Amino acid sequence: MAEPSRVRAGLYARRIHANSVPHVAYLTTVAAWLAANPNEVITFIFTNPEGLSLPNVWAPAFAASGIDQLAYVPPHTPMARDDWPTLGELIDSGKRVLVFLDAGADGSDGLVDYIMPEFQMVSRFAVSLLSI
Repeated sequence: MAEPSRVRAGLYARRIHANSVPHVAYLTTVAAWLAANPNEVITFIFTNPEGLSLPNVWAPAFAASGIDQLAYVPPHTPMARDDWPTLGELIDSGKRVLVFLDAGADGSDGLVDYIMPEFQMVSRFAVSLLSI
């Protein structure tokens, strides 16, 4: 049996719901929550194991839900830690959604300016219980 994401056209989430909820439905729910909570910021870190097209699959899902209008667009990539806006600046600008993708956001299939390449943009810092 084929995986659900290959059976139907579109972008689907396998881990959100056992029946493979379309990302558009999920993102629309998130957009409604953001509208009701104007002082909140959300970060998405998506995986793209099938290498789905950013401009042809991912971007239409974000546009259909309205999340693209709330998504932060970085001025350049990669960004240093001190280049990032504060939470207050994100909220004040109305760009309260950060979108990272593990594979395909490098522009090989076309760029979507608000879908950021995770491994170029996310820093992981070593933290120990002694440093907190």
